[in-house]
Amino acid sequence: TRQALKARRKSTKNTRTKPDKRPRGLTQSERFRLLTEDLEVIRDVFGGKIPEGLRNTWLHLFATSLANQLNVPDIESQILAAAKRATPGLKDSEVTAIAKQAVEKSTIPRSNCPSKDGRYQYRGATIADMLGISADVAKNWQLHQIMPIRERKRRKAERERARRARN
Repeated sequence: TRQALKARRKSTKNTRTKPDKRPRGLTQSERFRLLTEDLEVIRDVFGGKIPEGLRNTWLHLFATSLANQLNVPDIESQILAAAKRATPGLKDSEVTAIAKQAVEKSTIPRSNCPSKDGRYQYRGATIADMLGISADVAKNWQLHQIMPIRERKRRKAERERARRARN
């Protein structure tokens, strides 16, 4: 009966072992690696060059994503190369300031709370808003991290439906 089922659940609830305390999902470094890939997809879709009005933002986000990854060799040269290829026309002083800041942020010791270790942290929805990426665009371009909240919710619901169907 229903009451017996409830009673059994209640009695076993306290005897279960505690769930594994490891964090679920992506590590910060993995998330920012995917973010870097998304930024490269956006650059490719724009024909290899970021349009005026988005160049500084795109380069800042690219530099931030590198600064949040582990073991990235020579961040400064990677940012300078990305600027040359994706944001031509951006002032050299702006590019060097972005690169210098990313190098400084990358040397900050990491903590268990990424939002408090001094590095810039942006949600995918915030980045989508900064770059003008709509839910349809995120879906069509198959972006992994950069997407509005509506698209993230849609993908989560889709995964949940698939999980229920499997079970």
